[in-house]
Amino acid sequence: MPGGNVASEHDACALVAIARKDARPTRAVLELALHGMASLAHRSGVVDGEGDGAGVLTDIPRALWAHELERTGRDETAVQLERFAVGHFFHDDPADVKTIVAILAGRGIETLLARTETTDEAALGPRGRIEAPRFLQLALLAPRGATLGSRALYEAGVDIERVTSATVVSLSRHTTVYKLRGAGHQLTSYFADLADPRFATSSAFGHNRYATNTSTSFTRVQPFPVFAHNGEINTISRLREEARALGLPLSRDGSDSQDVDAAIRALVIRHGLTVVESIELLFPPIVNEMKRMGADLQDAYVQGRAAIGPLAQGPAGILVRVGDTCIFGVDALGLRPLWHVETEDEHVFASERGFIPLERYVSDPVPLAPGERVALRRDMGWRLLDQNAVRDKFLAARRLRGVAMNGLRSHLLCGGPAEPIGVAKRWEIGTPPDEMDDVSVRRERQFAALGFEPDDLKMAAFMMETGNEPIGSLGYDGPLAALAPRANLADHLHETVAVVTNPAIDREREIEHFSTRVLLGPRPAPHAHDSRRWIELATPLLLGGHPAWTGLRSDDFRALARQKGTWLIDDVVARFTTDAKLPPVFLEADRDWEEHPRDALARLGAAAARGVRGGAQLVVVRDHGVMNEGRAWLDPHLVIAAAHRALVAQPSLRRDCALVVSAGSIRNLHDVMVALALGADAVNPYLLLEYAIATADPDALGNLVEALRKGIEKVMSTLGIHELRGYGRQLAAVGLAPEVARFAGLETFCASDEIGLGWDRIAEEGFARASMLRERRDARLEPAFRIWPRAWKTALAVANGEAPYATYAERLRELETMHPVSLRHLVDFSRPLDDADGAADTSAGEHAGPFYISSMSFGSQGETAYRAYAEAMARIDLLCVNGEGGELPDLIGRYPRNRGQQIASGRFGVSALLANSSNYLEIKIGQGAKPGEGGHLPARKVSKKVALARNAQPGIDLISPSNNHDIYSIEDLAQVVHELKTVNPRARVSVKVPVVPDIGVIAVGIAKAGADIVTLSGFDGGTGAARQHALRRAGLPVEIGVAQAHRALVASGLRDVVELWCDGGMKSALDVAKMLCLGADRVGFGTLAMVAIGCTICRGCQLDTCHVGIATQLESVAEATDRGVKRFEPREFERAVENLTRFFTALREELARIAAQLGVRATTDLVGRTDLLAQARGLDRVDLRELLEPVTWTPPGRRELRVVAGVAAATAEAEEGRTLQAGDRFVATDASGELARLRIAGADVADVASSYREGSVAGNGFAAYATDGVALTL
Repeated sequence: MPGGNVASEHDACALVAIARKDARPTRAVLELALHGMASLAHRSGVVDGEGDGAGVLTDIPRALWAHELERTGRDETAVQLERFAVGHFFHDDPADVKTIVAILAGRGIETLLARTETTDEAALGPRGRIEAPRFLQLALLAPRGATLGSRALYEAGVDIERVTSATVVSLSRHTTVYKLRGAGHQLTSYFADLADPRFATSSAFGHNRYATNTSTSFTRVQPFPVFAHNGEINTISRLREEARALGLPLSRDGSDSQDVDAAIRALVIRHGLTVVESIELLFPPIVNEMKRMGADLQDAYVQGRAAIGPLAQGPAGILVRVGDTCIFGVDALGLRPLWHVETEDEHVFASERGFIPLERYVSDPVPLAPGERVALRRDMGWRLLDQNAVRDKFLAARRLRGVAMNGLRSHLLCGGPAEPIGVAKRWEIGTPPDEMDDVSVRRERQFAALGFEPDDLKMAAFMMETGNEPIGSLGYDGPLAALAPRANLADHLHETVAVVTNPAIDREREIEHFSTRVLLGPRPAPHAHDSRRWIELATPLLLGGHPAWTGLRSDDFRALARQKGTWLIDDVVARFTTDAKLPPVFLEADRDWEEHPRDALARLGAAAARGVRGGAQLVVVRDHGVMNEGRAWLDPHLVIAAAHRALVAQPSLRRDCALVVSAGSIRNLHDVMVALALGADAVNPYLLLEYAIATADPDALGNLVEALRKGIEKVMSTLGIHELRGYGRQLAAVGLAPEVARFAGLETFCASDEIGLGWDRIAEEGFARASMLRERRDARLEPAFRIWPRAWKTALAVANGEAPYATYAERLRELETMHPVSLRHLVDFSRPLDDADGAADTSAGEHAGPFYISSMSFGSQGETAYRAYAEAMARIDLLCVNGEGGELPDLIGRYPRNRGQQIASGRFGVSALLANSSNYLEIKIGQGAKPGEGGHLPARKVSKKVALARNAQPGIDLISPSNNHDIYSIEDLAQVVHELKTVNPRARVSVKVPVVPDIGVIAVGIAKAGADIVTLSGFDGGTGAARQHALRRAGLPVEIGVAQAHRALVASGLRDVVELWCDGGMKSALDVAKMLCLGADRVGFGTLAMVAIGCTICRGCQLDTCHVGIATQLESVAEATDRGVKRFEPREFERAVENLTRFFTALREELARIAAQLGVRATTDLVGRTDLLAQARGLDRVDLRELLEPVTWTPPGRRELRVVAGVAAATAEAEEGRTLQAGDRFVATDASGELARLRIAGADVADVASSYREGSVAGNGFAAYATDGVALTL
């Protein structure tokens, strides 16, 4: 279980680009770029003083090369030839030099001079020196002719990276790249060229890297040959797939940005597109913006989006240079900054503008707008092209290329035909010869056989009634699919979410950008005339497709399909029957009883490829044939994966067709998303649609489609994606055998080739389900097992003092042994827990135990509960973290040691006072129960007191966005961490994140951002309100997260810098002990604390009708009666406090006993001791060997070294009348904190006032957390 991999490595960084308007090469351009990089060093990653990476992209320094050629007796005038080129290479094997030169010669490229001793390793830090490659520089003459020469250089570069282990840093007739693992100030010391006074360039790109993975390397430092960016391409898997289908060579084991660079170069040089065309195709405008364009541009962009499309989504500022064209842009939502500053001599583009003195500005700096791209073209100087000019160039280039575009804007309007196409034949399926049984009875049997649960139908019913997804509360306390008696493939798959480096998107704020639009049919070529027709759908949900025995006519739903911007699947089939050489390929999701599933999937995949190769333009996966005798069921999701896999294996086939699925086993939103992730372009969940139609409610079907569409958008938003076409395999499996996971192209955890859901179990399931489908007997849907309804009464008895803790522990042991729901329930200690005397020391930091009450806010919790948690934890010296609900004034500063405060996306109640009221501050990026989503406190819960605590108005809805709008990158997180540490120097800052596949990488990045604590939140954690879909389907188990993060932090040398805390479904002292052994330092409880004061697990926290007065703002029986609550038992403060102290004291004592029996003197000695754990159950379901593999680690004690992002914050004690510079960060923040602390202490406070001279630039964090009494004049 590695901490991360290259392909998923996350970047965030600083960008600087300088270009002289007269295009005259000077050394001053390089120096200004380096100065900008130094000024933006706080946007780069630094560990123990060593940077993550820095580089520059410049013109070829021709004067320098002329000198070198002359010095070695060669013709220095060669540098003025159009053919002259320079190659830079990183390599480790000296023999590579000869091979590189030979490959170049094979492409007709002459090597004039090789230089090898031009770097100084002494300039690097210790990590950089260990990894530093050899640096080879070649002066070259390419074949004559600009196009031929560039193509030869490009193809030689592709050959070099394929044949050798060398990396092509740059290979061009125009530009060179210098980069290293380190910081920008080391560039001139390391590279002799950059220190040479002869070095001159007319333009320069600079890049500071912030890798959230300390195992950064020279090769992955930016800039790349033509591209640099600040951000993350989070749809990179789809882009890579598309690039391969187009025959675009990608980088070898590269990161997302390396592959975008490779795609740009291939489109321009191999396919002959202009630079503007390639960028506009890779980063197209959103549909709603296209609707505001002129007709010709609409045609061009509709064709461009169909040719490639929005497959490079994600927060990113980009710099591109190919030859004499530079392009600058930001992502469609404008989430990463890129400023344009114009001086008399230069155009400057940068992540921040403050490093250019104000007196040099000739106009106000402007940030590039969302989706905006501008260009510089070298034509008697570097000439600026605004967005309109860039788009005009795109349109002109497409016309010149002869691309078929006329009238394509009609695709902007979606919806199927008003009349059937040709002869639309009703879908027929085989039926047994005897009399058909009742349709509703048969549907129930289908539900049972295809894996529906009662909850699926309840969720569908809510969608049909309201057009929205249902909301739930608490958490999912049912079994992981790998531990369930029966589960579909999709149940083993968990959705991943965006975390820190790639934030979730606020769907409500950015709704204009969201699109569930998909394309069906052949895709036009990006570089040639192609008049084949395709279909565009506004939603990937196809209507119709009902078997004959249902008696349903698809035509009855044609009008609704048109209204929703989609088609009937019957019409899609008819359209591609008419248009294509061959009729559609139908793949039945079944097999012969004697056929192995793997062989059946290979057969079906081959049939898809054969049909499309012959001219078919549609592949349909359906499950009708399984009703025939002798057939076994195949999960349609696997058939989708098989077809998609076979089609992408052969260049262009996947682009030549649509792949749709019509299946009864598509039970819910999650199944729809899995189908799309595995390769389907559209989904026809006919059985779910029939369930809606059977209600006889005329609005039910339309509401279901609308709710599913909204759900798709919500899932996309949690991934930082706004257009569905970029959605790829953003899923991870738990307990899926690696062979099956590889087949589907998925990452899997806790499984091996022998253990997990493998082909044999898939085969057995296929037999059983086919038999159920054909049997003529009633079937019953089995509800999932839930653990809390069977355990809460025993826990409450302990809290009430009616039973010893041992009673609760034994009850949990029985439940978790007979019905394990979590990975830790499969694990026992490798030493027996006998009744030996003694108790270990449980202290953790300044507290009495290594556990705490997780963040729950005032608003979601009633006042009595909210106050009781804090008071109880103070009495027994534990910690209680307040949720994002602010603090009532009388509690501010009352419990500084035992109270934590949460800073989340809504910032409710956040101020300098709140930040100084506690020693623990938690930045919530996300939580396990609803990762990537925000919160909604309904107006009825916003009482006067809640509004007071939250600095809001009573009686109005309070919305927490899905993301923190000041945290769109890892450097933004570092900024917020340092703001908090500046306003409250004694605070320990935690960053709370959900568990996702690359959580180890992310934990390292958080540590480097300066956090003291990384809090990992498992998918089965609780919440006051969340979409029911999110409660179960998003995020991973906390056990995986803790193990991954612990290992990654140990490997990077940062484990002693931060603590690991975790929460998510914890219920006992035994859970705490197991999580400590996996690597956690502390463990959080949420639901358990509620149970201790009387929660009955009714799962209605979101309704504000909690009958025990915990998750409600109701305070009296009379008030509850008025609201229609039949039975109401308000909590009593003192009793609630006593229950909490009694229960958690008993839990701590039990933990002390367990630790002593494990042979340690203190619970801190358990941290990372996986050798004390052994898998005892579920040995045929999951494989925990990797999870439990020991990590060599000796806890050294906490050191005070801070790992910071870039330069330290400037002091806020600015002299009166001083001129501020961009490097003056957090000005007056520490003064605000001091005033807040004085107010909390009740001391007299004197106002603070400061003025700064004209010409000052407010650095990042200016006046952050400013409070009453602070006045700044800038």
